[in-house]
Amino acid sequence: MDKKFLRRLMLFGIGFAISSVFVYFFMYANRDLPAFWPAGKVKEKIQKSARASEADSCYYRCLGWNEEELKKSLDDGKVYFSKSKPRIKPCPEYLIGLKNPTLGSVRVNIQSCDSTFTLRDVLDDSEEKKKLCACK
Repeated sequence: MDKKFLRRLMLFGIGFAISSVFVYFFMYANRDLPAFWPAGKVKEKIQKSARASEADSCYYRCLGWNEEELKKSLDDGKVYFSKSKPRIKPCPEYLIGLKNPTLGSVRVNIQSCDSTFTLRDVLDDSEEKKKLCACK
C-alpha cells in the first residue's frame, strides 16, 4: 500500500472520531431521550404516572420511601418480565427488583394503569415467596 493512502486514511479516521465526539455532546448530552428497550419503557411509564393510588401508604411506610423516592429508585431497577404479567388488561403488573437502604434487595409488584400505579406486593429478593410487608 501507498504511504499517502495510509496517511490519508489515518487522518480521515482521526477526523471522524473527533466529529463523532462533537456530535454526541452537542446533540445528545444533557437530553432526556425516550426509553428504547422494553424494560426502560415500563420504568418510564411508571415514573410518568400522575400519582400512586391511595392504598399504597402501608407499602411506603414498610419500604421507608415516599412516591418520589420510589420513582427515582426505578432508574436502577430491573424488570423481571418472566415473572410479570404484562398482558393483563387494562392494568398490567410488573415485578421490579429494587435496592432499598433499609430492607436491601427487594422485588416490588407494581400494577400500572393509565394515570396511576399501585403497589401490589413487596417481596424479599432472595426468597421470592417471602412477603416483607403485611399490607392489604
